[in-house]
Parts: sequence; C-alpha cells; structure tokens
Amino acid sequence: MKKNGFTLIELLASAAIIGAISVVAVAMFFSTLRGGTKSSTITKVKQNGEFALNAMKFAIRNAISVDSCTADTLTILQSNGQIVYSLINDQIASNSTNFLTSSNYQAKSLNFSCDSQAPGSVSFSFILDKKNSEDDFSPQTFATTVSLRSY
Repeated sequence: MKKNGFTLIELLASAAIIGAISVVAVAMFFSTLRGGTKSSTITKVKQNGEFALNAMKFAIRNAISVDSCTADTLTILQSNGQIVYSLINDQIASNSTNFLTSSNYQAKSLNFSCDSQAPGSVSFSFILDKKNSEDDFSPQTFATTVSLRSY
C-alpha cells in the first residue's frame, strides 16, 4: 500500500529547521540594523564635533589677540569685538548665545590652555557624546592647537 504525505516526525523536523533558520535570520537583521544606527550616530557626532572644532580654529587663527585663557573659558579679540568660548548646558557656545554643537549631543570637558612660552598659541579639547545614548556608543574626543596669525 502506497502512502501519500509526510509523517509527523518529518513535519516536526522541517518545522524545527525552518524555526532555527528564522531565528538566525532575524538576529542577523537586527545586528545589521543596530550596526548601521551606531555607524550613523558616530558619523553625526564626528561631523558635529568637527564643525565646532573648525569654527573655533578659524576664529582663533584670525583673532587679534587672546584676552583671557582659563581652563574652561577662552576670550579672544577680533576686529568686530570679543568672542568668549565656554561650555553652557552641555553645549559649546560662543558669547553664551551661539551654540556650536547641537542640542542632541552632550559636550564635556572643554579645556583651553595657552602656552606662555609660545604667545598666541591656544590648545583646546573637548569630548562629544550622544545625549541619552542607550547603545554602546563611545564618546568622541576632539583636540587641536592653533596659533594666531598676528604672531
């Protein structure tokens, strides 16, 4: 007698194999999605930090003089007035109102140092992190040294 169809064991084995393949596929999908999001976040943080870094470099390089240089505040004199750089509400600000970093990111440890041996030379650094980051994102550090053109 010829039987058409599948046995219960064959059906269960097929279901188990399809289930295992589905679990692996879904895990790979979410891993790829999370990796893409992390990569996008790192790119946005780097762009934001580079913007702030370059804006400060340009202003310092074209300044007439450095009026004040403390660990957390820098005051420079330009032809159109003073610019004060500081950290306000986790954002890098110039003159307390113009924010150089987005409110989506948290700036930490804004440090300035002016070398008395090399007048007109300003070093600064800061750390930029995503606010409310729930993934394993590591903050990005930005640092540079700039010399005034007038020296």
